[in-house]
Amino acid sequence: MNNHLRPLLTHWQWQAEAACRGMDSAVFYSPPDERGEDRRRREASAQAVCAACPVRSPCERFAVSNREAHGVWGGTTERDRLEQVRGNRSDWRAEAPTSGVPGSNGVDISHATTHG
Repeated sequence: MNNHLRPLLTHWQWQAEAACRGMDSAVFYSPPDERGEDRRRREASAQAVCAACPVRSPCERFAVSNREAHGVWGGTTERDRLEQVRGNRSDWRAEAPTSGVPGSNGVDISHATTHG
């Protein structure tokens, strides 16, 4: 079967294993007025969930490859991902394989919800 034609459920299967599955998305996304220490605390809480997640790497690759501009994904914050995209980090995973990661094969997933 052509990789571009595989069933959508298979395409998103990695999310079924996510530690954040079923959690309140407010853990991962900032309210518009959140700043400073409050934001750092919430991000640290989200990153703690991600630290033990079995799909942390595919989640991060998904967020980076799709230029996800909001929330904590795969343990990375918006700022972390922006720095990766700009090439400011030595651990940039641009060369990491994206096989099996939603969005890596041209499927439009821009309206998908991951957390929650």
